Amino acid sequence: MHGEETGQPCRHEVSGRPARPNLGLSIRQADGVNAVRVHRSGEMNRNTRLRARVSTITPFRSILSETAEVARRLLNFDLVDGKRLISGAILVCSARIEDSVPLTARGRFLSTTKGGDPMSVDPEVATVMEQMPRTNLDDYVNVRAARRAMWLEAKVAGQLPPDDERLEISERTIPGPAGEPRLPVRIYRRRGAHGAAPGVAYYHGGAFVLGDLETEHLRCQRLAADAGCVVLSVDYRLAPEHPYPAGVEDCYAALIWLAANASQVGVDTARLAVGGASAGGALAAGVSIMARDRRGPKIALQILTYPVTDDRMQTPSMKAFVDTLGFNATAAKAMWRLYLGRVSTEAPSNAAPARASNLAGLPAAYVMTAEFDPLRDEGLEYAARLSAAGVSVELHQYTRVPHGFDLLVPGAAISRRALDDQVAAVRRALDT
Repeated sequence: MHGEETGQPCRHEVSGRPARPNLGLSIRQADGVNAVRVHRSGEMNRNTRLRARVSTITPFRSILSETAEVARRLLNFDLVDGKRLISGAILVCSARIEDSVPLTARGRFLSTTKGGDPMSVDPEVATVMEQMPRTNLDDYVNVRAARRAMWLEAKVAGQLPPDDERLEISERTIPGPAGEPRLPVRIYRRRGAHGAAPGVAYYHGGAFVLGDLETEHLRCQRLAADAGCVVLSVDYRLAPEHPYPAGVEDCYAALIWLAANASQVGVDTARLAVGGASAGGALAAGVSIMARDRRGPKIALQILTYPVTDDRMQTPSMKAFVDTLGFNATAAKAMWRLYLGRVSTEAPSNAAPARASNLAGLPAAYVMTAEFDPLRDEGLEYAARLSAAGVSVELHQYTRVPHGFDLLVPGAAISRRALDDQVAAVRRALDT
């Protein structure tokens, strides 16, 4: 594609299935008009440092074939009739290839795909990845203890960032599912706020077996302080001691409590959201399905950050990232085994949302994925299916970063940009 830098999208229709996209993606509803904007920085070459950007605006019919070729080469998309993948959506694609270099650690590539090709990891993120072990969920007891010890050490040493002074942050317990223990929660809200604000029930990540209220403390603060939400962070029960459905039922109970106590905590029930990262994304998507099917509280937005969605583990990215540092397909296999416990049949849709046969009527979604994440393709496919079912979807993919990059290196430029993008999207969706 050729053209001058412009601020307007070129318009095309899109269909097909995303396999291995190398570009940042954003999907937004566009009143029934399909639109695609392709910004090109150059080929994805790990040894290049390319900063130039070219945008194109051209009438749809005159450039469909050229755009199809670009999309096939850069995104592995097929552009045909626009009705099977993204119905009535804008797809904004951007690629920035800056300081992308292959990195090594302990005499080998820091991370590779199954075929052995080195991953060109963002340099700021790579400095932390070099220190990361592979996730061994079968040793979850010791992993939990080690994570807690590291957090306590950092707290005692004064190395944790201070809480945002704009917020009131409190902790309490709320009722869990009928007959089950009460749930510890943390509530974030702006100091001196007047009137009802959007409410977000937030579920931390950790492969269903790790994590606590500290895991997503920074993200919850940003959603409260900068997106103007009241955030209810939920310390749900963890597997394998409490396998499915304990965790997702806890999360649904927290949503029920938030809706029932909206006036007490200053929440507008017309602007309720659920959100989570990784396994928390699965829980948020599962709660969205439960609220629809049980005729529970009406959810305006589901915030799915590199979400777990599919226990079948058959996507190209899951097959590619088998032994990478941090979270990989081997860890994902253990995650599902520990979480599903005694489930011997097909995983239910509120455990593995990709199993749902009908996604119509679900809340609007913000979906974020990472290029070097085994969960990448199941997140992309779930976003595509939601959009095809008539759900408004905004999808962002971040290049050259692994699973959980924004938590691993929150100070990295790409992590700050990702969180800023998420906050802005939540503000748009919930009208704050």
